[in-house]
Amino acid sequence: IVSRDWSSDVCSSDLFSLSTKMSLSQVFKWNTVVDFADTDAGGVVYNARYLEWTERARASWFRDCKLSNQYLWQQGIVFAVSRAEIDFKRPAQLDDYIRVDTTVNNVRPVRLIVSHNIYRKDDDNLLCACNVTLACLDHRKKKPIKIPISILNQLIS
Repeated sequence: IVSRDWSSDVCSSDLFSLSTKMSLSQVFKWNTVVDFADTDAGGVVYNARYLEWTERARASWFRDCKLSNQYLWQQGIVFAVSRAEIDFKRPAQLDDYIRVDTTVNNVRPVRLIVSHNIYRKDDDNLLCACNVTLACLDHRKKKPIKIPISILNQLIS
């Protein structure tokens, strides 16, 4: 289940002329449930699973913005994770309903810094906070490139 909750309008004209570091407050929400395969023998979610959920939420957000991985690949673009910071707050457990809130923290010419907050839906407790830096690459040359303004416009509109 995916829902889009945009809490502010952002001017989508040339973002880089506004600032090389910019905060955005749009929120994309992605939901899942903790399955047996997500947990260890004690029924607690294995630590790497949180990063998998952030990746799935991010991919769903991009698809919702008409930017599937296949489309980006055809445009010669790939977003690669260049940094991930994760702060575990509370454990998720078997059968918990989970919500991942995804927001863009900063836009730089070749990078997006994205925050993912993972909540237990039943009590809205923050389980995990994760910041991910995505580098925009030319997938053929494997070199960083400026994020095309058309891609940014799709992500924030």
